[in-house]
Amino acid sequence: MIYCINPKCQHRQNEDEQEFCSNCGTPLLIKNRYRLIQPLRSLEIEHHTEIWQADDGGIRKVIKILHTDKPKLLALLEREAEALQKLNHPGIPQAEKDSSFTITPHHSAEKLHCLVIEYIEGKNLEDLVEKSGKISQYQALDWLRQILDILDYIHKNGYFHRDIKPSNIILKPNGKLSLIDFGAVRLIRSSFLVKSRLALADGSLADFLKITKIVSEGFTAPEQVEGKALPQSDFYALGRTFVYLVTGIHPLHLYSPHTNKLIWRQEARQISLPLVELIDDLMNPSPASRPQNPQAIAQRLTKWSLWWREWLSWKGLAWSCLLIINFGLFWQLGSRAMARHYFGLAQKHSPQEKLEEKIKDLEKAVNLNPYNSTYQEELAQANFKLGTYLLVNGEQLSQARQKFEQAIQLNPQKALFHSNLGLTCQEEKDFQCAINSYQQALKLASTEEETAIIHYNLGGIYEQIGNIDAANQEYLIVMSINSTKPEMSIRAANNYSRLRILYDSDNSLSLEILQNSFNKLQELLNNSEKQSKQPDEQLLILKSTLLKNIGWIHLQKGELQQAQKVLQKAIESEPKALKIAPDLIKKRADSHCLLAQVLQYLQEEKALASWVKCRDYQNKSDLPEVRIWQLRAQQYLKLKGVEL
Repeated sequence: MIYCINPKCQHRQNEDEQEFCSNCGTPLLIKNRYRLIQPLRSLEIEHHTEIWQADDGGIRKVIKILHTDKPKLLALLEREAEALQKLNHPGIPQAEKDSSFTITPHHSAEKLHCLVIEYIEGKNLEDLVEKSGKISQYQALDWLRQILDILDYIHKNGYFHRDIKPSNIILKPNGKLSLIDFGAVRLIRSSFLVKSRLALADGSLADFLKITKIVSEGFTAPEQVEGKALPQSDFYALGRTFVYLVTGIHPLHLYSPHTNKLIWRQEARQISLPLVELIDDLMNPSPASRPQNPQAIAQRLTKWSLWWREWLSWKGLAWSCLLIINFGLFWQLGSRAMARHYFGLAQKHSPQEKLEEKIKDLEKAVNLNPYNSTYQEELAQANFKLGTYLLVNGEQLSQARQKFEQAIQLNPQKALFHSNLGLTCQEEKDFQCAINSYQQALKLASTEEETAIIHYNLGGIYEQIGNIDAANQEYLIVMSINSTKPEMSIRAANNYSRLRILYDSDNSLSLEILQNSFNKLQELLNNSEKQSKQPDEQLLILKSTLLKNIGWIHLQKGELQQAQKVLQKAIESEPKALKIAPDLIKKRADSHCLLAQVLQYLQEEKALASWVKCRDYQNKSDLPEVRIWQLRAQQYLKLKGVEL
């Protein structure tokens, strides 16, 4: 679906192949380059600025479209373009030199001011916490350090952001953060810095600065609400942001009118006192009492600073005196000993249900000794195992995704971490994330078996999004790999043949591939029965699927007797698999749908029972052809008066 850029157009949605809006006639290809494919903000609520996801020759971009000539709003858009063209940091979206332009819709005098920005793949932290809950101490420290690095770069280059909040921070698939939406960015001039420091020092801030108000309720600093923003206003918003991240509660719901403060500490018991105190300092109502630059904040996040403050708060004055007396001994042994203690506790949590407790202890160990690669690898593996458990059981996919992302952050060199993240994104239908993850996994894959699995999964994604040529290419690669597990090659051959049946009129090659695959599979089944005296349930299901596709080809070739024979074998093989793995089959519809079509020609009176099964049984893989067959079954049975 392609959208019309004209904000006054009454019907903005158009089919992909259209060149001009069917309602207002405005060209759908913007500047001979961009197409609007999805609004990133509701179109039902009236805004002066629309934000869109756009296609730029296969590359996703973001386009901001301002449909007003108000000088202040134009100045903000121009300032955003200038900042994004100048700033060059992996945590900041990029804008090309020619990324801002003006266009006029068809039959309209209204100018639209546009800005094209890099699209950042990932999820914003507001959505992430809403789905997965509050974050851990380890995650909070990592994210805070990342945001500080971005803020330090922004401030050093003469800007401050003015709209920091969870929804404006994106967690990318590689575990890194990006700060987005520079629509409120302001330039810091040298005269501004001198005057603001003097104003902070003598308390005359209220008379010093008058700036355009940019307010995000619950996150914006009080001086910014009054139109008097400072670089330190970013730190206030950062503190409020982390209150939300570590509590999972919006700051407005934590505000106490009696104390004029947020009552939040009891909601974040997983956070150490030094970090709690730092967050409170960031939110000090007085800009002069907040840390004055990102370096001052980063200094309080060093291992030594956190450890020292933890000891002071934990043991009190007596322990502090003892610590000073025995400083040399404690400095060498303290944090490492505590880290070993927590690592030892983590090793006792071996059962699957104890993984969450194990992760908590490992996070403490890594916090205390972040340079120990053993602790980091153990934490990465624990996150990976918990993510896999959640994925396999179909529980809390967003939490599974978060665990894989944390594992990748700790060890980005594991192909399996990226591959399972791809599987999770695929289940969530976030196909771009899945493709990116699989492609990264391919770069790291060390065995032919890993490579085959990843290419097979990529084929499945391309098939889901309708890129049949790319899907077939991936399946052909799998078929060419000499893996130690030939089952994957057979599965790829089955999928490749099925797509050829759907989209290619000549099925001779598909039939040959399927018959060869069936013979290979029969050998695997025979070996499986010899070894375990019980056939492998996955292989039985694959056998049924291969027979179904062979029967489908015979139906298309008009070989009805042969089609009936093969499809009945496919159906007969299902009960054998059902006895072993009933949850994996649950009465598949596809073979019954095809058999119903065969019997419609041969013995129509016997087709009715197959049409009923076609309608009522499952299309577990959500195959498009089965959806069509089931719709045909509903129509046929309705004519015959057969109700659900």
